[in-house]
Amino acid sequence: MNETEYRVVDGHVEVLAGDELLWRGDVDGLVAYRAIALPDTNDGIVVMDWSHRPPGVEDWHPFPNLLRIRPDGNPVWTAELPLRLGEKCYTGIEWRDGKLIGFLWANAAELDPATGAVRRSWFKK
Repeated sequence: MNETEYRVVDGHVEVLAGDELLWRGDVDGLVAYRAIALPDTNDGIVVMDWSHRPPGVEDWHPFPNLLRIRPDGNPVWTAELPLRLGEKCYTGIEWRDGKLIGFLWANAAELDPATGAVRRSWFKK
């Protein structure tokens, strides 16, 4: 059972096991927006803040900003964007009914927790 907690405090990711802080920092030097624990693992899923893009990534450029990370903050994968839908970044994440759901501006995507690949996507507005 996963007892690792992931949260965002002032744009930084914090990883806790009970009351013990395992790691606090930035993932790939980016500002974090939301973080959740990935069930049945010690890993977490982090959505980086789309308004704080890396240098050279303009608002109209795709910004793959959803990552799976280990408890030490190292990335495992970066999720694909369903570009055929015209989406440029993720806005949220949720574990729902045993599925990893990434939210975009007008759509949602079910993601493979092992790889970050888009399994399916749909219009949500």
